[in-house]
Formats: sequence, structure tokens, C-alpha cells
Amino acid sequence: MATEYEHEVIIVGAGPAGMTAGMYAGRSMLKAVVLERGAPGGELLNTEVIEDYPGFEHVLGWELAQKFESHARKFGAEFRTAGVTVVRKVGEMFECECDNGDPPAAHALAVESELGREEIEPLPDSSSVTGPAEQPAPVA
Repeated sequence: MATEYEHEVIIVGAGPAGMTAGMYAGRSMLKAVVLERGAPGGELLNTEVIEDYPGFEHVLGWELAQKFESHARKFGAEFRTAGVTVVRKVGEMFECECDNGDPPAAHALAVESELGREEIEPLPDSSSVTGPAEQPAPVA
């Protein structure tokens, strides 16, 4: 369990939604860490060509993923390679257990990962969080 809280928000998942959350957290002057078990990009990395994204008539999936990551980093989002296995709320803090042994903790948490969502244990008391009915997606 973490004893030092170096982040104000933890974002689980580095697909477009997670990287956008990291960008806006940084723009709001919050210290954010984005956790992703693989390379940042999510399903963009499995998409060869995107032709229906506003502002881009033709862009490769990996290229758009890199632009998202670069933009989030510009505003201070930190990226870590880590698969989140457990999320728990301890007092006013959210703590994550990660497969790399690094236990980040923060006052706010956003789960922005669709794939592998069933692998994260739900919070026992989800009354204080919002998200899809099938799996609490804490956003506090």
C-alpha cells in the first residue's frame, strides 16, 4: 500500500478517453498518472486507417495515438506501463494494485478502460462513484 501520494488523479487506461482525461487533468493543474498495461492508444493501435475523426481526413491509428499521448504529456500527464488489478478506496484516497508492483494512490480516480474491465475488482461500496451498471467506473 502506498504511503506517499505523489498524484492527484489516477487514470486507468490510455486509450483516447484516458489520454484525453490526462490532458484535461493537466490543463487543470492536477498531477495525473495514466496507467496502461500496454502501449498508449487503446483500440487506435488496432486500427489501420481512420477517416472519420474530426480534423483528420486520413490518419493512421498509431499516428493518432501518438498525437494523443504527446498532447497529454505536454500538459503534464505521466504515463506508466502497469496493469491495474485492484482498486480500493481507503479513507479519502483511491489506491491501485498494479502487476508491476507500483502502488499509485490519489484523491481521484477515473477508469477509462473498456477491455479488461472485468479484471479489475469493483469497489465494495460503489454508492459514491459513477459508471456503467455492470462494473463501477469510479470517477471522484
